[in-house]
Amino acid sequence: MGFRPPSALDGRLVPGPYPVLVSHPDQLPGILTRPPAELHWHLFYRCEWCEFYEACRQEAEQLRCISLLPYLTPAGKKFLCDSGSVNGRPLVSLADLADYLTQPGVDKTLDRCGSLRAKGNRLRRMVQALLQEAVLTHGGSSLALPVHEKVAIFLTLQEDPVTGKIYAAGFRRLKGKDVYGIGVRKEIFLAARPDDDRTE
Repeated sequence: MGFRPPSALDGRLVPGPYPVLVSHPDQLPGILTRPPAELHWHLFYRCEWCEFYEACRQEAEQLRCISLLPYLTPAGKKFLCDSGSVNGRPLVSLADLADYLTQPGVDKTLDRCGSLRAKGNRLRRMVQALLQEAVLTHGGSSLALPVHEKVAIFLTLQEDPVTGKIYAAGFRRLKGKDVYGIGVRKEIFLAARPDDDRTE
């Protein structure tokens, strides 16, 4: 059964023909009676199936919202918003989160959330990359190459978790100085805009 918004006359929920998907129906009265600005929301990869996705994406980009962080779960965002603040202000924007992540003891706070546990440094790099609109490494390591390898080429493709489009492609060549004249070469290709798919 679906619901219509509360009547302006008596505030009751009235059964209606419009389906509403709610994981906790007992929360529905609170959702329908509160101003939209007070409701917790998060832009997640499953949101692309919703008819309101474009409006939410536009709002997230205008606010430079925390929701722009790739792979941040709804529970992770709610945890950050509920437990973090900067100078008494709630965390809303990426800049707020960047300030919050510099506070002492923040990594211990993040450890209380399963999806954020031990990810303080990674979060800091991701926020920095989004704020600077730059490609930053996370300092990960790869398996060692075979001892007698003459040339090694590593390829990477980064996919947008919402649209599924490839927004970054890169390669790094190691060794091969005898063939190429230089020992190492690295190239990174970024999509200039959302419709610029790097698969072409």
